[in-house]
Amino acid sequence: METVSRFDLRAFGLSDYLIRQLTRGLTFNRENRFKVYSVVDLLGSVSQKLAKPRTMAKTRMILENLRLKLQGESNVIRVEFGQPLAPHEEVQRLQQELVEFNQNRQQVLDRTDQVLSKAKRMIAKV
Repeated sequence: METVSRFDLRAFGLSDYLIRQLTRGLTFNRENRFKVYSVVDLLGSVSQKLAKPRTMAKTRMILENLRLKLQGESNVIRVEFGQPLAPHEEVQRLQQELVEFNQNRQQVLDRTDQVLSKAKRMIAKV
């Protein structure tokens, strides 16, 4: 997708107000009575809007979804289709993942114990 019209933006779920904010000041061409905007320019406008700290959370979510759609990544699941690993390499990789999982699990358990002991002390004070 190289260009997008206001009609397309409305189809993506943007309000007319947000569309006007994003397209204000952007250069456009006319195609079949519609103003069409460059996707690159529109992505820049979306980034500027997201950079503003007063942008509401719901608007941020809408803009993030729009950015993904414009970049062509909205429903894409990236899968690496590389050379399969040799069995011994696959076993080593899985063992490493298991070790990392157990380390993370232990950290979570330790943190849980700390929180529970702190809660017991607080209850005992009351």
